[in-house]
Amino acid sequence: MLLFFLQGMALAFPNIPLPSPFKLFLISQALQKGWRKTLPVCFAPWLTDGFIVALALFMLSQIPPWFVSVLRLAGGLFILFLAWKAILRLRQGGVRWEVSEEAAQRSFWQAVGINILNPNPYILWGVVAGPIVLQAWREQSPAVGLSFVVGFYLMFVLGLVGLTILFGTVGQMSERLNRALSVLAAVALLLFGLYQLWVGGAAFLALMG
Repeated sequence: MLLFFLQGMALAFPNIPLPSPFKLFLISQALQKGWRKTLPVCFAPWLTDGFIVALALFMLSQIPPWFVSVLRLAGGLFILFLAWKAILRLRQGGVRWEVSEEAAQRSFWQAVGINILNPNPYILWGVVAGPIVLQAWREQSPAVGLSFVVGFYLMFVLGLVGLTILFGTVGQMSERLNRALSVLAAVALLLFGLYQLWVGGAAFLALMG
């Protein structure tokens, strides 16, 4: 169970430094109202992402086990693609956090709605995270599969808390911290992608054998 919990945390970490509509809304609120008043909003993904996770797991539960292993291989390749993009961003100076006036004026529910309509979480849970949870659920126990989800959202929310406090106190991310987070994210994606290919390939060969 601990292994899948840590895998969930490892997958969530590279997503923290990447700007998104919800994160930009969160940061704009921290800059306007301070981090203490904004902090409760960090826990919104625990509620809003439940629909996406449940939908992905329901769809994946309808496919045969061997195809789940194929998806894990595809997920590994997708993560390596994200690692490559992260490396390209590093060569260009890292991720840039720019809070627009539109993000500052957006309401909480507008930010949540944009996040739900964003295709990236569906891709993440449909191709990468979902197959891991489902395989652990089937081969070990539901608790083991859910430990991955818990690890992912624990790390993700802690990351949102960190961003909120950082921008709410300092006002901006320093160039050194920005680059350090970008490097860590790229390395985490690379290692996770390689691990996914190894595990997915082994599971596929075991099923075919």
